[in-house]
Amino acid sequence: MLFRSTKSETAHSQIRRFVEEGRDYALAPLAAFADAKDLPLLGSTLVERASDDHLVPLPSILYSTYKDAALPYLERALSAAPGRFTSREIALQLMIAGSPTGYQFAARAIAQRGPSRMDLIQAIKGHFAELTSASDEKVIAFVKERTGEKQMPH
Repeated sequence: MLFRSTKSETAHSQIRRFVEEGRDYALAPLAAFADAKDLPLLGSTLVERASDDHLVPLPSILYSTYKDAALPYLERALSAAPGRFTSREIALQLMIAGSPTGYQFAARAIAQRGPSRMDLIQAIKGHFAELTSASDEKVIAFVKERTGEKQMPH
């Protein structure tokens, strides 16, 4: 963490080298520099290793640091069949950004009624204040409304 707080170019270069060598502990410190030139390395790390659930914090770090510039990487990582918890975090960051891709993923996962269903419902309730105490049905309706897909009348 000392490297990160210095913001020196030497520290930045060393931390970047650590990430290039596959040292995951350097991902968050590298993102802390908020250098747009680091986004492709950080984003490709997520995309290439999306199935690795120990990268769960990376989607949030990418979106909070790089905002909309991180969205293409998050979308690619989501399509790379990420692990259960990584996919939840990627989808959540995309939903926070207002991306239909995140909502579409969540709608599919919730409809499949697998283990990701409750993970996503709880994550959505935790990040959208208007849904904190909402029923699961209201959360599902909230997600479906934002998929960008036309809903069939009942």
